[in-house]
Amino acid sequence: GTKNGHAYYNNWRDSVYDYAFYQARYVSHTKNEEEYLSYLGRSYAEADHYVNTIRKVISREELKIMFG
Repeated sequence: GTKNGHAYYNNWRDSVYDYAFYQARYVSHTKNEEEYLSYLGRSYAEADHYVNTIRKVISREELKIMFG
């Protein structure tokens, strides 16, 4: 369902499933990290700092090393 114009879930697992479906449907067309983050910044997140936060997490958690 929705609440305040946003998706609302009964549990965290449903939110993860929905995010995976969103990724498969709307973001799979992106060709690289920069396109992906740009798309999320324009179309997914309302927070102005969302993409910068994602970049910080990628760096802090060394995700490029782990998954690159």
